[in-house]
Amino acid sequence: MFRNALFASAATAFLVACASPEPLPYSGIASVALMEPQTGATAAGAARLSYRAGPDVLAGRRGIRLEPIEIYRGADRQFADLSEAEVNRLASVAASTFRDALAERGLLVVDRASDTARLRVTLTGAHASVPGLGAVTRLTPAGFALNGVKTVGGIEGAFTGSVEYVVEIRDGASDRLLVAQIVKSFPSALDVPASLGRLAAAEVGLKRGAEALAGDLLRETRRGATP
Repeated sequence: MFRNALFASAATAFLVACASPEPLPYSGIASVALMEPQTGATAAGAARLSYRAGPDVLAGRRGIRLEPIEIYRGADRQFADLSEAEVNRLASVAASTFRDALAERGLLVVDRASDTARLRVTLTGAHASVPGLGAVTRLTPAGFALNGVKTVGGIEGAFTGSVEYVVEIRDGASDRLLVAQIVKSFPSALDVPASLGRLAAAEVGLKRGAEALAGDLLRETRRGATP
């Protein structure tokens, strides 16, 4: 009976999770007022709101300076039942993950020169995975099939956590806002290891988001460069 109830609960959660909500705006971050919805899935499997000052605002930039990761303290933050220690852990993971992603692409710099940009990442929310149920819904045939559909559609898996953050990119010298985004990132719906720990999915989401952003920045900063 317990087994049947468990699968019934999992099936219900699958149906609910099929509609992955847009990230919530965060009223305490000024750049959010400039953002508009951006449709379509991203490389990080995330829905986004975004702002861009112009089409080529990052072209020709020599590199990106990463500021210390911030944790959003507004009343509308979305950290659910995470403890302060868990939120701080995610901030630490974000710091190393975004730094490494930029460094691997030769983008990381430390100066404020006019040909650089600076990146600020503010963690605004995260949801923990439910380890036991998350694994069950991936290891059963029905669960594997349903999560496969979600992977194709860029939808987060059942009982799997996620992370939300705001990206702000500013001119290295003038501090003018160039790009801003609200990002919700999560693992592939078929990623079993990401369902095995409370923060595993959020940490994988940070890695996917950092890799996607760094890849975009590499393409944009090299746009128009002489081969």
